[in-house]
Amino acid sequence: MHEMLDEGSAWRNRRFRSLHLPLFVILAVLLLLDVVTTTGILLLGGMELNPLMAGIVPSVPLHIGVKALFFAGMFLWVKWWDVRVCHAGVTALAVLCTWFTFVVVHNVGSLIPHLSG
Repeated sequence: MHEMLDEGSAWRNRRFRSLHLPLFVILAVLLLLDVVTTTGILLLGGMELNPLMAGIVPSVPLHIGVKALFFAGMFLWVKWWDVRVCHAGVTALAVLCTWFTFVVVHNVGSLIPHLSG
């Protein structure tokens, strides 16, 4: 059974849901940056550290396809969480964005010594 939301709760729910689009855009950008920076590392002779992705990342189209499927899966997962636990979708998106921020920063950190000469 659904609870009736008071005016403040309804406002907070709309406010949290309004975070979905910006967080999904940030996640998409981070996934694309992951592909770009990982490809750069591989071109410089580096290797993929994630054993689940090691056979995928050498093919850029396959890598992009896997990231697109991951994004679609996360979209559905976030929507699934949102109907079960209030604000869980925003929380899941924030965690994903944080994780992929670390991934991209690590990749950029690996590229910088090679770019500076």
